[in-house]
Amino acid sequence: MEKWITLIFETVQTWRYEILLAAVICSIILMIILLKTLRKNNRLTKSVEERVREVMKLSMEQIRRESQREKTVVLEQEKQEKRRPDSREEEELFGSVIQEIFP
Repeated sequence: MEKWITLIFETVQTWRYEILLAAVICSIILMIILLKTLRKNNRLTKSVEERVREVMKLSMEQIRRESQREKTVVLEQEKQEKRRPDSREEEELFGSVIQEIFP
């Protein structure tokens, strides 16, 4: 067991700078990977934000259209209610005129 420990200790001492260099290179590679994923995530979040804005615009337009439809329906109903009494009065008048002409 002591031989293994001394062997590992000697290899670490002889290859110390190479091991440190490998650790630095690995950390740099990991940093590069992290930066690339960060940029990709930023792009994805921007695209999602744009989509959300578009959906919000569409929903607001739909709400506006529905409110306009409701207004037009209410106006049409009011117009029809106003027309109905006139048409009834006209029918009564027309009926009375016909009765006068043809007794």
